[in-house]
Amino acid sequence: SFDIGPNKYSRDPHTEFALNKHHDIAAVLKAVSTFPYRGGSTNTGKAMTYVREKIFIPARGARGNVPRVMVLITDGKSSDSFKDPANKLRDTEVEIFAVGVKDAVRSELEAIANAPADNHVFEVEDFDSFQRISKELTTSICLRIEQELHNIKKR
Repeated sequence: SFDIGPNKYSRDPHTEFALNKHHDIAAVLKAVSTFPYRGGSTNTGKAMTYVREKIFIPARGARGNVPRVMVLITDGKSSDSFKDPANKLRDTEVEIFAVGVKDAVRSELEAIANAPADNHVFEVEDFDSFQRISKELTTSICLRIEQELHNIKKR
């Protein structure tokens, strides 16, 4: 069911919208529901470098007084090196949560996500199973945002 061709295959990260593009949940949900499928390799390291260099920057809506959270969703083993990009992203105060779908490798998810893994790493059988973890994932993200907001206010 996928449209295959030389110009329809992606190994590179792509921004669907910047952090400052939408200003309410309805607009975000509408935008997310129209994301096209972008096939390609699982270049997790390249994706995290892209997020650090192109997404969490002031020109794209990142703000110093707002916690930075990334949820990595992957369905396979990374095709490239991911440990150094994950460390660099965490060093820029981005809190990383990792969700593995089906064939994702638990040890990779744990190496990518912030510690503790119990609060930052989730696994589902398939994309339709996200509902099963959505409340726990949302709770973990919100708790970390509250803690980080407290740290930001102290600074």
